[in-house]
Amino acid sequence: MARNFTTPHRHSVKLCPMNETMRSYIRKRVFWAWAVGVGGLLLVMLTGVIATSSNTGAMIALGFLIVFAAALATRLIKCPKCSTRLGPQVAMHIALPAGRARFNFCPYCGVSLDEAPPNAHMTQSAAQTQNPLNPIK
Repeated sequence: MARNFTTPHRHSVKLCPMNETMRSYIRKRVFWAWAVGVGGLLLVMLTGVIATSSNTGAMIALGFLIVFAAALATRLIKCPKCSTRLGPQVAMHIALPAGRARFNFCPYCGVSLDEAPPNAHMTQSAAQTQNPLNPIK
């Protein structure tokens, strides 16, 4: 007897972390910025090793441009609550707390980093109370 396996509907389940905190949000942003920066450095190193084409200088410049963009992305990480730039010092302390004092609160607005980000999970009742047709309500 053959089993009937059905695939789930395309839009049936919204894939979002249910218990994401602001700390995990900042860690994720720092991780992706570092991953892009390491990718740029690998591009520079592999171009230096292979170095057989005439556009080697352009590839090295592209690699350094990617590293610069990753460093800029780290500087632009913002607090999800107050939207103040945390900068690389605070974001790195939050993402990589190895042997350093742990940040438990945003230094600018004082919100706990172990709380859910604002507007992360808007409930159905909160969505129903908003009436876009009547601005007075």
